[in-house]
Amino acid sequence: MVTVGVLPLCAAVKFDHQFAPSDSFVKGPEGQYCDDICLNGNWQFEPVDLPKGFREGIDPAPPDVLTSGLTGSLAAHGTVLLQASNTDWLSWNKQPEYAKTAMVLRSERETKPSGIAMLEVHSDTGRLIISNLPAWSPVPKVQEMVRTLLRNMGVPLDREADSGDPFLPTGKLARILAVGRLRLPQDGGASTLLDPASIGAVKEGDRVENERWAVLSSGPDGSFDLNASPLSGDSSGVVYLSFWLQSPRSLDNLLLEPNVPKLDLAIQNNDAYEIFLNGKNIYMRAEGKGAGVVSGLPLQQGWNHVLIRIQRKGGSEGTFQAELRSSDPEYLQQLKSSLEKR
Repeated sequence: MVTVGVLPLCAAVKFDHQFAPSDSFVKGPEGQYCDDICLNGNWQFEPVDLPKGFREGIDPAPPDVLTSGLTGSLAAHGTVLLQASNTDWLSWNKQPEYAKTAMVLRSERETKPSGIAMLEVHSDTGRLIISNLPAWSPVPKVQEMVRTLLRNMGVPLDREADSGDPFLPTGKLARILAVGRLRLPQDGGASTLLDPASIGAVKEGDRVENERWAVLSSGPDGSFDLNASPLSGDSSGVVYLSFWLQSPRSLDNLLLEPNVPKLDLAIQNNDAYEIFLNGKNIYMRAEGKGAGVVSGLPLQQGWNHVLIRIQRKGGSEGTFQAELRSSDPEYLQQLKSSLEKR
């Protein structure tokens, strides 16, 4: 028999203890040897370290890893291998302490669409695995997750995944916006040298006198041929190369962030060239010097414009290669690149 006590409506219930104690139950001499954290009333919670370079409010997994789950009779009769969490942990972010648990509890109890991301269906001759995960994502963590799942299933993948942006995940430059070859100033004649401070918003097809900005793609060896079409004009003219880099953090202020990663830009070209970052000259190299490295690109947080001005010399090899290198591989994966301003 179970007895249930019912209090009258006018009765008061008093809780004599602290509702959310900030101090541990570990007391006395034991306190100097161990510590604990209370999570949902349980003091037996073991925290783990945050990933290296974690940034609060930026690093949590994006909500668009799975846009819609698998449904229908196939999903009903299959075996679920992977599905989205029933809890929207992002609802915890930026909430007052008294509301965090309530927000998570509400998320757990809300009606949601299907979150099935991968399921298995058996047949007489084998098994069928169906996945609704994106074939490609701009988020490096999602790319690595999908590639790991496929690799574990026995699907071989190349190391480099080309997303259509200027730089590959390995840091190699695969495509770039270019214009040239423009006239050099000589004998007091007119010159078509562009102003790096005002050249940022160029787009493919924009005209510079008789030339247009065009997209160049690298060859199998990663090099660009500056003598080939669509570049034209004088063989000893000036070629401009343009691309954008988006950095999740500032690299130009060591006082504010002394532990910032170091980002270098390595270039292979035998012509004389200059490099401009956000309209300012940051590097110059004379003709015939070969490989050069811009050590410690001072990127600002957000989008940064990189412009390279190459003074071509008639008869020279005319090849160009570039690669980004970082002291922190994770930071290199967080960088985004674009041919045009976003």
